[in-house]
Amino acid sequence: MTLLAIGGHLVLNILLGWSLLSLKPGKRSGGENLVLALMLGIYIETLFAAVLMFIGFKLTLSILFTVLLTILLFLFVWKQGKLSFPAFTVIRPRWYEWLLMLTVAEKLIFVAWQVLRTHLHFDDAMNHWGARAYSLYGGVNWSFDPDSPLFLGAHIAFNHYPLGTLVWSATTAVFNGGWNDVIARVEGLIFFSVVIATVWLAVWRFSKTRWLASFAAFAVSALPLQVWHAASGYSEMAVETYAVVALAALLRKEWFLAGVMVAGAAWSKNDGLALFVPAILMGVGLWQFSWSDLIKLRWFDREKWQNIGWSLLGVATLAPWSIYKQVQSLILSQHGTGFDWHPDSPKLFWDYVVMGPTHSIFWLVLLATMILSSFVLCRDQAGRALFGVFWTLFFLILYVFFFTSAYEWLRIQTTIHRTMLQFAGIAVVSCTYGIWLFIRPKVDHDS
Repeated sequence: MTLLAIGGHLVLNILLGWSLLSLKPGKRSGGENLVLALMLGIYIETLFAAVLMFIGFKLTLSILFTVLLTILLFLFVWKQGKLSFPAFTVIRPRWYEWLLMLTVAEKLIFVAWQVLRTHLHFDDAMNHWGARAYSLYGGVNWSFDPDSPLFLGAHIAFNHYPLGTLVWSATTAVFNGGWNDVIARVEGLIFFSVVIATVWLAVWRFSKTRWLASFAAFAVSALPLQVWHAASGYSEMAVETYAVVALAALLRKEWFLAGVMVAGAAWSKNDGLALFVPAILMGVGLWQFSWSDLIKLRWFDREKWQNIGWSLLGVATLAPWSIYKQVQSLILSQHGTGFDWHPDSPKLFWDYVVMGPTHSIFWLVLLATMILSSFVLCRDQAGRALFGVFWTLFFLILYVFFFTSAYEWLRIQTTIHRTMLQFAGIAVVSCTYGIWLFIRPKVDHDS
């Protein structure tokens, strides 16, 4: 029953996202459209249901209205003959693609086994995410009254955390008719699958080189931290997924959808707003203006500013949550964010992240690749955007852990690794683009 409820919920999300995308079809492949439809559907469904709850509706009634809206929208688009069906191209896998599918399948089976056969066991997952979602579903120890000690589950965990994954899990529990630990964690398996698919599709789009796309998908899936977090119940996988889908939309020059998807990252966790929104917007800006334009102040191009405006409009879809937080005086972080330099933080970052066992050689190789490919990236329009996204995000992370009280989570090796995990998908796509710029005159695009 739980698996049917999860499957039905995902179909509903895809129907909602696909219907919305069909209103203005883009030049996407079937795979790209499917991935984007799923993530868009999850974002719009959970945000709409949350808004209804903010204004006083119960969870079940909010879900009912959301389901009806989805069905009506789908029927409207279908009746208008606007329902688009991008072509799905099936190609015969090469030997290395069989190996990729085998390694990915092993990881997905391991994650699925954990989700189905073990209990929710990580502390933050039980408090900040699982317990609050369970409370929202049950309507017990949960309140939308700001004067209540139960306001947004404040007695359990931080009530300033966004509600994206909470609402999705609670909705799935309503469909299931009960809560369990599978529902508390299954979105990690879904998001892990989407990250791998999006990385492959993004690299294939710009390179048309199958071995390079397979290499990138393997790199992002091979990190053990990815596999464990896919079954952990944390929201890191949601942030990483929305971020890399936003980057893929940017590479397709879908400015509005890039903004919407990075808003989805912010709806999943505050890290999305503090780190990924500025990085993606930096990428959109650098796509519009060359270094020469910036140096010579040639900034007055109406079409380029319209593109930036579309991205900002996409981010603005998160306005209901931002306004609600402002009205209810919900802060961005429970911990202080003042400027406070910690002299030993660079060494700790180098020892724990770059050279530490958690990520193996992953960040050492990716940072070296980005530095070595910086020149060719900056000479290419899309490369310039990816260069901006990567380094903006990297230095924002350094600022947070070097100059704020978040240093504590670097010193004890907790949040820093989860934050770098959120960065992994974007980092792999950006580095792979740099590699492709070096090799593209020499490759056979059908290889």
